[in-house]
Amino acid sequence: METIKSVQQALRVLRHVYEHPQSTMSDIARANELSTSTAHRILATLEVAGFVSRDDDRGFTGVPVGQQRTIDDSIAHCVEVAQPHLRALGSVTAETVHIATLRGSLVEFVAAVESTKLVRVSSRVGLQVPAGAAAAGKMLLASLPQHEFDALEPTVAEALGSAAHPLQASLQSVIAQTRSLGFARNINETEDGIYALAVPIRRPVGPVLCSLTITAPTTRMPPLSHSKMTPVERSWLEELRRSARSIERALLH
Repeated sequence: METIKSVQQALRVLRHVYEHPQSTMSDIARANELSTSTAHRILATLEVAGFVSRDDDRGFTGVPVGQQRTIDDSIAHCVEVAQPHLRALGSVTAETVHIATLRGSLVEFVAAVESTKLVRVSSRVGLQVPAGAAAAGKMLLASLPQHEFDALEPTVAEALGSAAHPLQASLQSVIAQTRSLGFARNINETEDGIYALAVPIRRPVGPVLCSLTITAPTTRMPPLSHSKMTPVERSWLEELRRSARSIERALLH
């Protein structure tokens, strides 16, 4: 019954937006007898799905049928916007950088700028690896609402069987820690000799869609520990977060 109620609320909001373009969130909440938080959640979901758009004055308008954006549209937009920032991050760190997105229990790399060094991590674009082992995957899993992660956990755990090395702790613990820290690491977990550090890329509204990652050969890293970050890692984390913020400011959806 709760699901039916939520669907009915969303349909009422969508109808209102189509019939009353430029409505503000307060207008929509008041007209549909909803709390501000409920109206925000519904509008955020509809905007991410591409059914409504928001103008500079914060008013909402319905998107004409046939012009709605898909998740893949948003990923493609993120990749396009991120290109100069990927190149800049690659130049600063001298290592390969990736953008990745979650595909069920796997993480897929969708964009990369390779290091120019002879020994480097090559582009993983198009490759899918177990989300629970990859730094990008851990970050994206940690960005999910807890109930969504709980539903996905069995298949994520099953996919980990193909990872190079087992996790140092339980999957639940790893994701909880990642959520708390706001970043994730991969030390030889997807492949021997590979290190990765990842942060989320947040959209203007709605759930995290992509992650930004620096990847490097472990042979070029200082001695690594699962419990403590090195100065090099801390420096990279600062650069990652700066780049992610720059990408986020340029995203439209």
